[in-house]
Amino acid sequence: MRVSNTPSRRTNTRPAPQRERVVTLLFEYLERLRIHFFTAAERHELTAVQAKAIMSLEVPTPMRGMAQCLSCDPSNITGVVNRLEERGLVARVEGTTDRRVKHLTLTHEGARIRRSLLKSLRVHVPGINELNAEELSCLERALAALCKAQESRSGHE
Repeated sequence: MRVSNTPSRRTNTRPAPQRERVVTLLFEYLERLRIHFFTAAERHELTAVQAKAIMSLEVPTPMRGMAQCLSCDPSNITGVVNRLEERGLVARVEGTTDRRVKHLTLTHEGARIRRSLLKSLRVHVPGINELNAEELSCLERALAALCKAQESRSGHE
């Protein structure tokens, strides 16, 4: 039987102060990303909620699904959708199986705004351009590991 000298990924060998510093830095960077998101939304003349709605519309989505995606009550989504519809960015379409269900779909202009918003969110990310290839690779691996750990944990709850 062969025993490995490397600690298991599940074993937390990092000292608590280091974990605390990492979490503090994650929240500090998250705040910068939040500001980046609000700024990009504003540049596209959208509120943050409108921008999140536009970004979530890859495929036609029922109003109730949009509310779930935005973590709000379905009654609250109506005002957001009304304003997006007034700007010609989304359209309400009757469901094919249930005409009472309204699906939201992006118009051509809405799809253009979505592409532009996503591009500006991904291209001008605070600090990312200052990282070298090795730092980017390390960050990518670490974030992927965090996401994977959360996914596997969610699957067991």
